[in-house]
Amino acid sequence: MSKTHYPVDAALVMLELSRADRQLARVIRRIGSFPTKKRKPQHPFASLLQAIVYQQIAGKAAEAIFGRVKALGANGFPTPEEILRASKAKLRRAGLSRQKIAAV
Repeated sequence: MSKTHYPVDAALVMLELSRADRQLARVIRRIGSFPTKKRKPQHPFASLLQAIVYQQIAGKAAEAIFGRVKALGANGFPTPEEILRASKAKLRRAGLSRQKIAAV
């Protein structure tokens, strides 16, 4: 997986959101920008895979399933190609539902 980083400029995000939606602009002016915290940068595929796994599942269960899905990768995290090569049965054993397999 690439080490490319995608930094987020919160001020730019707030400006773009404000330009796109007048009501949201009023809320942003009243409340302010969203809080940011430094997080380890993550590849977009990793973010997408994590979002799919965690969707509509309690945190601890999702964490366990995501750990098993990550273990499917040769280097500790599966590449898109490794996910595509994995059998549906293997993905099901990791804990993914049929719908999540289709989404991934």
